[in-house]
Amino acid sequence: MRKKKTLLIVDMQPEFSDPSCEDKIGTVCSLIRMAKKNGWDIINLLYDVEELAFCRWDDADDDDQVPVTQAFDKIHKLVSSYELNETIVKSDCDGGREVVSHLQSRKIASQEIIVCGCYADQCVLETLETIREKLPKTSITVVKKAVKPCYKFPADDYNKLKVKVHTGSYISLTL
Repeated sequence: MRKKKTLLIVDMQPEFSDPSCEDKIGTVCSLIRMAKKNGWDIINLLYDVEELAFCRWDDADDDDQVPVTQAFDKIHKLVSSYELNETIVKSDCDGGREVVSHLQSRKIASQEIIVCGCYADQCVLETLETIREKLPKTSITVVKKAVKPCYKFPADDYNKLKVKVHTGSYISLTL
């Protein structure tokens, strides 16, 4: 089994454009470039667009979506031009099962998973909890500047992630 780092990108797609995760795109692209330079595996975990139909932001004007889609295209272009990348589609918030299955089927024994994406307090957290359960020896690092919480919840931006970090889950939170 190959042992190295894996960059996990969670739900960085235009369907999550309001509230915009656009302000995280630059940091996510920097992480992708770093992963490519260092030969890490990249997993681009996306929510099934058909499943997203129920939560699409109906008040957004279609013309407003064009710049958002173009911004997210930067991520797609960087990832798709890299041979150690895999795009995985999930059908619910927790994509951990799909990520673990992919790592095991490809015989990738990541020593560390570096995480970025939308939403820190929902999909990112649920995915990481499952990965933690299934791969307890894997170190997980969440890059705080590259994740965004959901605006719909009044809790502190990273409150749920901080709780997990401080209860000894081996999920670390970096600046």
